Amino acid sequence: MREHWAKLPPEVQQEVVRREGEVARAMQESARFRETLGQVQGILGPFAANFAASEGGALGAMQQLFRADHTLRHGSLAEKAQLAADIVKNYGVDIRALDAALAGQELPNDPNAQLASQLRREMQQQLQPVLGFFNQVQGRQQAAFQQINEKASGEVQSFGEDGAHEFFEDVRNDMADIIDFHTARGQVISLQEAYDRAINFNPQLREVVAKRAESERANAAAAAAQRARRTAASISSAPAPAGGVPGPANDDRRAAIEAAWNDSEGR
Repeated sequence: MREHWAKLPPEVQQEVVRREGEVARAMQESARFRETLGQVQGILGPFAANFAASEGGALGAMQQLFRADHTLRHGSLAEKAQLAADIVKNYGVDIRALDAALAGQELPNDPNAQLASQLRREMQQQLQPVLGFFNQVQGRQQAAFQQINEKASGEVQSFGEDGAHEFFEDVRNDMADIIDFHTARGQVISLQEAYDRAINFNPQLREVVAKRAESERANAAAAAAQRARRTAASISSAPAPAGGVPGPANDDRRAAIEAAWNDSEGR
């Protein structure tokens, strides 16, 4: 991969770097949005059934609540009274209980509440075996998820401890963003692929890796040239076979020398 990158024209490399920078910025922004969305969902989640029953869904219900809060804070006496009346009618608030609460008196017993409490107790007794079964299933699922997480953590740790990944600590956060970016789109990416892309997103690390690759290629070429020279020297210093004829009879020797030089040049 590094060799192919070095062969690309400079303008192509610049365009690739620009596009990768855009992807990196998009992943950072999406990570912030996902975090904010997760917080909002955590607040609204327990009341999802109420939102589903209201007109306009969650956004409509939120708008109504904010409008009611604004009226109660800044509305006129008539507007506040009308809103309170609407709340009493729409939510079934008992007038006697409300009067007692406003007067600071003890609230009367609610027969409906007693009946509801009795029904809840009976339902809990009947549903106890079912709840026990679901708790067992949930426990097994949690154990399976824990095993998966432990395995993934072990793989990441082994990957980071591998000497071939010396920049792991520098790019581990970028790797996590890249993996999240692909996972959200139903795509699978390996740790090695995420590692390579994270390095390409980092200008300093990308330059270090490119210089090392160039140095390795230069060292390999020098070593091959040295082997070719030794091969040529050993062939040229070897005595000609008895009865040998100069010229075409030495084609094998020349072919060996040419092959050695071709090998040094990577042909």
